[in-house]
Amino acid sequence: MEKLAYKNPTNLLSLPVNAGRAIIEASAILACPLLGTDSFIRYCGDRGLGIDRERLIRFERLGLFSPLFRVRTPDEDTDSFNIPIRDGNNWFDKGWAWDTTTVPACHQIPDITDHSQEGYYSIFQIEYLDIVMNEMAIEVHLDSYLEETDAFEKLRERGINRWFDDATTLADGLRQHEYRRSIGLLCQYISNRYYPKAQGDLRTVRLGAGASVDNWISVNGFSWDWEDEARTWDARKVAVLFDLTREKLRHAYETLAGTQAFADPLENWYRLVQFVSLDQRMRLKGKALHAETLREGALMLRWLHQDLYGEELPPPNEVHGTVITHIPELAIRKDVRRYVEYVVNKYGLNPQPKLVLIVEGETEERVVNRIFE
Repeated sequence: MEKLAYKNPTNLLSLPVNAGRAIIEASAILACPLLGTDSFIRYCGDRGLGIDRERLIRFERLGLFSPLFRVRTPDEDTDSFNIPIRDGNNWFDKGWAWDTTTVPACHQIPDITDHSQEGYYSIFQIEYLDIVMNEMAIEVHLDSYLEETDAFEKLRERGINRWFDDATTLADGLRQHEYRRSIGLLCQYISNRYYPKAQGDLRTVRLGAGASVDNWISVNGFSWDWEDEARTWDARKVAVLFDLTREKLRHAYETLAGTQAFADPLENWYRLVQFVSLDQRMRLKGKALHAETLREGALMLRWLHQDLYGEELPPPNEVHGTVITHIPELAIRKDVRRYVEYVVNKYGLNPQPKLVLIVEGETEERVVNRIFE
């Protein structure tokens, strides 16, 4: 069970007012789309977070975890909520969409059977969802009670009341918690600029945005261009919205990077994995796939920090602990092709021979081959 750790409060991110609405009005969902409830549940399940619709809405009702925003079916026949938002089509202004990121929660939560509205989630919220799920779960070794007389009564007396009290205290803290929620929302807000690069393999950028339509919203990213986004990007606007400082952003990055490294079963092979193509990385399962999402978010925060403050922070897997990096590697990293060769050599995966032996003629060649044999 992971406990929420606090440093100096001045180092902690805080939630902007109506952060979900800000993300939508900035169209910051084109490179990395939001997911409806059912899609988000499947996304979590693929990454080892077993949650269903009932529990997801229960968390929202308890004020522990919420989507970025909700929409409801309009009372009149109208066009879908178009993103990027068109003039006169802003559903937030019409009351058909509302922000759900306020802490503590103050929005209306639907019944689990109500399908007249939908909540939309960011993939980067899974880091905080994992915390909530861990805090609201217990592990009991029931076999330790089976040898005892009146086992159920003893279990109830020893554990249930204490566990319930602990859960109540933890839930009260989570309802007021902004910092870890803010990390996922910040990642989503900057995703148009950095997410295509985060999906690369240090040599490529995964460009392009598509379109999606459901019963409520219509997202059209066909006219969006990542290179235009990069040219016009102003990281200072992000700093103003999220009230960033060098310390706050660095602390957020180190938190997410640490979570990623701790959760990643392939953490010791990250130097190799970073060169693997996205299509192959997406074939990972469970915690390894979960760690990929966290790694993408951490990389985006790292690049934002570099754009804002001109400082290159350590890669995500080298933030915590003692990292032994040999001197040749530090220089080689500047040339990605040489870095690939260096890494595959260390893992014994380079098919090229390590030694080329030049001999004088055929006789020597035959003799050398016999010696090797």
